[in-house]
Amino acid sequence: MVRRVLLVAAMTLATLSPAPARADRFLQDQSGYALLLGPNIGGAFHKTPGALLGAELSLVHFDDGVWFGFYGDLLQDLGLRRSRWSFGPEMGLGPFGLDVGYVGELDEQNPRRGFRIRGLLSAFLVSAYLGTGMLASEDNQRYPFREGGLLFKMPLARFF
Repeated sequence: MVRRVLLVAAMTLATLSPAPARADRFLQDQSGYALLLGPNIGGAFHKTPGALLGAELSLVHFDDGVWFGFYGDLLQDLGLRRSRWSFGPEMGLGPFGLDVGYVGELDEQNPRRGFRIRGLLSAFLVSAYLGTGMLASEDNQRYPFREGGLLFKMPLARFF
């Protein structure tokens, strides 16, 4: 448990390093592909509500206000004291977006797997999200959840 919290904290701190020059260049010409990384700070709402802390990585193609790509994240749910990861496609038009992902929890004794869907409102470097999801354990017990938060993603690389 402590190792997972330290891993998530280290990933989050690593994503906080500023990259204003890269962000300025990307904002001038928003076409092509970008690799984005940043912290995810939010809240999870389920039987034991709590804060979410983690990081998210995206590879996204931008073209005249349309964007699509893939994301992956690692989050620590402080309410449940569990870590979870997810990955999936993301897409949007202008500031409005949607992502759908496969979710898994890092728990060896009672692993849970499922999905989530989030609506996104983006101002490029900062995105707000609200979503819902469902996890199921091996004994088919279901665990619904809702979450909301902020993503602060900086461009790491651009591809044309």
